[in-house]
Amino acid sequence: MRTGLPPLEYPKKPDLDYINKGYGPIAENARPALQHLGRTHVESFNFFLEEGMEFALNDIGLFEFEIPQTGERVGLQFLDMIYEKPGTERNSVYIKHKLYPSEFRQRESTYKAKLTVNIDFKVNGLTREIFAVELGDFPTMVRSKACNLEGLSPQQLVERGEHEEEWGGYFVVGGYEKIIRMLQTTRRNYPIAMRRNGWKDRGKDFSDLGVLMECSKKDSTITKNLVHYVTTGSAMFMFSHSREMFFCSCYYAA
Repeated sequence: MRTGLPPLEYPKKPDLDYINKGYGPIAENARPALQHLGRTHVESFNFFLEEGMEFALNDIGLFEFEIPQTGERVGLQFLDMIYEKPGTERNSVYIKHKLYPSEFRQRESTYKAKLTVNIDFKVNGLTREIFAVELGDFPTMVRSKACNLEGLSPQQLVERGEHEEEWGGYFVVGGYEKIIRMLQTTRRNYPIAMRRNGWKDRGKDFSDLGVLMECSKKDSTITKNLVHYVTTGSAMFMFSHSREMFFCSCYYAA
């Protein structure tokens, strides 16, 4: 029994004001500690969108071939690639309608965007035509520069069906959130002495000792070079090309 206290006032209808009052206001800015969780993945994808695609196109270079009937040399060269943001066109007039990840989670679809490449068509070294080719739709990383959530405040994220602290760094594929896990690898362009038992199975006289160096280009394309120590006192150099391993014997002159 409550004695000496005012009687309790029960709500006459369902009311949650006593719970929601002053609870969970949306912050003006995202928390840096939470945004850091997806930063490495987002920055890696942004590198692909900017410097990475440019380095890859420069590495491809000019592809030429000759037409036997005419003797003309035809050349094809990639000029640039355009990765659009996820969207859709409305009516006959080109009006871009932005799409957001929350819609694709509900539709069990893939959050993706169109990738287009401009190609320079040359004949005997002279440009005949520059035309665009659509390479298809590619998944877009959430909160990257190709995502429509990039740069939005917590309040704007909530308005678009996202969590106020959404940090991204993953893809929405088939309605599911998927992460491409980054593997920790050895230091690039640096020789490292290693011991692996599996190296013994590569051939006669192979040992478990070797020196590995992962050589990287500006576009982060990596190839592994390995110097095997063989039990004859010599060495065997291994390099890979088109996913095939080649071995070269190393002999020391007396």
